[in-house]
Amino acid sequence: MKNSEFQILLSNDDGIDSPGLWAAAEALDELGYVTVAAPRDHMSATGRGFQKNSDGTIITKKLSVNDKEWDVYAVGGSPSQSVAHGILEIVPRKPDLVVTGINFGENFGTDVTYSGTVGAAIEAASLGIPGLRCHSRFYLRAGINIMTRSISLLLHISQKFSLNLCSIRRCLRMCMFLMSLCLRVPLLTRPGR
Repeated sequence: MKNSEFQILLSNDDGIDSPGLWAAAEALDELGYVTVAAPRDHMSATGRGFQKNSDGTIITKKLSVNDKEWDVYAVGGSPSQSVAHGILEIVPRKPDLVVTGINFGENFGTDVTYSGTVGAAIEAASLGIPGLRCHSRFYLRAGINIMTRSISLLLHISQKFSLNLCSIRRCLRMCMFLMSLCLRVPLLTRPGR
């Protein structure tokens, strides 16, 4: 990992072994360096809560994504705790973006108040890092295809115009805005941005 490379922290609430998490990792891998820190167990409906009975253990696992070996981190705690551990203990420098999901099922209406996926994105925003949460509104494959196409479009634009990292970040913000229109994927950022 290069320090100047775009840093993405990926988490979820469905647990480290969720297919949605690995679909997101595969799509985000083209955009920058992805670090995965997710709950060891399924932790839906935990909101932004920190579980007092969690053990906080961080277990490093090896998984293969895109024919590449990944070190991933299974955290004994809620999605919000996974993001906090990821930002404060695991990622070597402050990430540029935190993505949570792809969650199975929708999070809208009053559901967002207890969604672990939403809570994890809010945790990132509370630590001053843009948070993007994704859920599968239709079939998981459809959500992955839209996310992958959006990210691919961003990469195409950045390569075509030889954009530097700062410009890529601006493009990412636009890409995230467009994704939020298509997928109802709220973008959570720190105040004043």
